[in-house]
Amino acid sequence: MGYQFEVIYKPGPDNKDANALSCQHLAPELHAISISPYWVYFPRIRAEVQQDPNSAQLSSALQSNPNTNRNYTLRDGFLFFKGHLMLPKTLALISTLLA
Repeated sequence: MGYQFEVIYKPGPDNKDANALSCQHLAPELHAISISPYWVYFPRIRAEVQQDPNSAQLSSALQSNPNTNRNYTLRDGFLFFKGHLMLPKTLALISTLLA
């Protein structure tokens, strides 16, 4: 038992329903868990930043008034300069980080 059918080509503008279905691009569903990155050096950097007198002074000023200096921000105990993590000059990890 076979099927009998005839295939008739209709250009896209003449066959709008089929053309619309074939042109749909469905967005894939994305299921993800968002987590903050953790870097093994974060605790050491935070501790050394808190021990550095200049960094501690700037952190204290930003805690009391976040608008003290627009170039600096304080997030999770870390100092950022224009969005980049700020490290004290005396940070013992600098040579390790640059290696």
